[in-house]
Amino acid sequence: MSSASRLLCGIVFAALLGMMAFSAWADTPGNCMYEQIRGTWTFSLSADGQTSAVNCSVPFQTASTITVTLVYPNIARDNHGNVGFWTMIYNQGFEVKLGNRRFFAFSKYTVSPTNVVTSYCSDTFPGWFHEEAEYAPKNWGCYIGKRQD
Repeated sequence: MSSASRLLCGIVFAALLGMMAFSAWADTPGNCMYEQIRGTWTFSLSADGQTSAVNCSVPFQTASTITVTLVYPNIARDNHGNVGFWTMIYNQGFEVKLGNRRFFAFSKYTVSPTNVVTSYCSDTFPGWFHEEAEYAPKNWGCYIGKRQD
């Protein structure tokens, strides 16, 4: 095997290792199942009108709230009469398409100093919402979900 071939094999091997490390890092340790997410939620929304660069990891003021009920198998209803759909994103979060908006948030969890993970499936980390659009959605905002039942 020539030195160029060995170098190429080394580069490919390093790239594969890097991709495997990234995919392992990309998962959250939260573990919430369908039955723990299905139910009635209150979504506390920030003001919208922001771009997709909105930073939802910083505290925000609640501008409005909506009550969203997620029912079997994938129907979402809100307190304004809108009907849409929802889906789990693996066991880590969920997406709701309702009215003219799309919502996504990861389920909340903590990791102790000894690496013990505790999932809080009745709460979300701050997530994002935006208007439903085929290309380049607008009017982004942040929200937090809290399950009521």
